[in-house]
Amino acid sequence: MTDFTDPSNLEERQLALLSQDQKRLRRQFNWLIGFLLGMLLLIGILSAIAIRLALEKEQLEEQVGTLTADEQAESEQAKTLNSQVSTLNQQVNTLRQQVPKGLPNQLKTNQAELQQLQSRISELNTKVTNLEQITDALQTGLQNQIPPNAPATPSPSPTQ
Repeated sequence: MTDFTDPSNLEERQLALLSQDQKRLRRQFNWLIGFLLGMLLLIGILSAIAIRLALEKEQLEEQVGTLTADEQAESEQAKTLNSQVSTLNQQVNTLRQQVPKGLPNQLKTNQAELQQLQSRISELNTKVTNLEQITDALQTGLQNQIPPNAPATPSPSPTQ
């Protein structure tokens, strides 16, 4: 039997306990290092996702701006074409009243131009409708991507 009152046995026991404590502390330290590395990896992944989303948001905002400008330009063009068609209609009606049997070639030319303009107006109206639908879809996508109460994240500046 071991005598615990013996100083050499007491010292051996203390050394064994210290060795066990050292092993236990080393395991806990290794676990803590692994946990911290995992957290750093997670932070890196989340940062990359946040940067990618910010860049995508910027690109979508630019696309919405471009599409809105295109839509406005084509809308103005459609208005101009409508005005030209109206003017041509008035000219055709005036010609019909003034010369019912004369100038058939001029009348045919005006009617052909009128038909061309009406065709272009139809095409432009279709394009404007498509642009409005795309713009609405992009704006909806942007609104759904960013929660309304979320703080605005600054976009990375190009000088950094």
